[in-house]
Amino acid sequence: MARSLLAGLLLSALAATGAAAAERATSYVYPPFKHTLGMQRVGELELKLFLGPGAKVENPQGISAGKPASRDDAKTDRDDDELTLVLVNSGRGELLYNPSQTSLKRYGRRGSGEGEFLDPRGVDMDREGRVAVADTGNHRVALLGLGEDALQWTGAIDSVEGAPFAPSDVAFAAGMLWVTDLAGGRILRFEPDGEWVDAWAPRGDDALDGPLALAVADAKDPWNRMRRFALVLVDRQGQRVRVYDERARVLHEANVADLLPGPARLGYPVIDLHGQILLPDSTGGRLLKLNRDLSVLDVLDHLDDDSPLRHPNSLALYRRFGQLFVVETRGGSYAWTGTDVKRFEALRVDGDGRPGLQLDYFLTEPSLVRILLAAGGEERELLPERRREAGERRDWVALPEPIPARATVILRATPTYSARKQLTVERRAPLPAGDPAPQAAEAR
Repeated sequence: MARSLLAGLLLSALAATGAAAAERATSYVYPPFKHTLGMQRVGELELKLFLGPGAKVENPQGISAGKPASRDDAKTDRDDDELTLVLVNSGRGELLYNPSQTSLKRYGRRGSGEGEFLDPRGVDMDREGRVAVADTGNHRVALLGLGEDALQWTGAIDSVEGAPFAPSDVAFAAGMLWVTDLAGGRILRFEPDGEWVDAWAPRGDDALDGPLALAVADAKDPWNRMRRFALVLVDRQGQRVRVYDERARVLHEANVADLLPGPARLGYPVIDLHGQILLPDSTGGRLLKLNRDLSVLDVLDHLDDDSPLRHPNSLALYRRFGQLFVVETRGGSYAWTGTDVKRFEALRVDGDGRPGLQLDYFLTEPSLVRILLAAGGEERELLPERRREAGERRDWVALPEPIPARATVILRATPTYSARKQLTVERRAPLPAGDPAPQAAEAR
């Protein structure tokens, strides 16, 4: 699976599973060894093995992950998680991509002609194999096509209604190509082939302030369980994030200072299967995971090992399977969407004359949650497995009678997709003693 890209650019620690889950940061976990051959995190050494000794990652920017129809064997679903990735290696004015599952190629060089890029930033690829690159230094969007084994230049958008613009990011979604115009304070919309449609420029309090990076979720996308449109925008030099609806109205807004402690600068965002938002913080070396209303679900300064993230500034997420690619200064990481339980507390709260427990906990991802009671070497189910949404959760469970003098309450959470077969997060709390509150609080 990770071989589907930068079998060397993205993705160095062996996958850990099972009992170690409680000790790890598990919102995103490394895949099993058989999927990556241990290459979940790589750097320039692995890149040179694929591209030769002259290869170098220099100011990496945007990355896109997808499954072009031309590379999908319709007779089987066994290849559905084998992705094509395209990475902007901005300092070299080139793209790095995998034309097959076992090879890696470079396309382009620094310059201003055909097949050349100058300080490029964002990139995206659609189901038809069309690739768009925000060729920022050349004030254009480069258009390419992914052939059977190579990228091919197909054209460029170098003006809008006869005037130049300053693209910084691109996204194929909702039947259009969306482009941030950094200097113009607007989002430009084109047909996927590059034909001009219109400018998306909110006014007044909803106006864009130096739009830097964006992600768009199409309401008709089968891998969008929200079933509604959402556009996530990072602007104000990476200091603000907003969510817009299809009419360019602000639904939610947050400043970085209210989300993260210390210096931070947000980069290219992604929207996951559930409409949650993940953003890289290159200054703080963190990933910021937000709910749809921009409330914080998790902050990660490392993934599934003890090695810190090195200035991550770009992400790609394949929504269908929750495959995450993180671009770092000199390489990157590859992980699957997991889940984590940040807090678990049990309080004796009886209800309707029955002894019971109020359970408060926090999930970083929608999860399948099961509650058990362990006593005398045996486990007894208090709450059968149920799906719970991310964020603050509260459940009430009845206690068996007679109530054990000493027992432990166990919460087990499993991801709803992606890493569900390899990860179960377990949290424990002692059975509370003492007089219960008179009535159970409502579950939420």
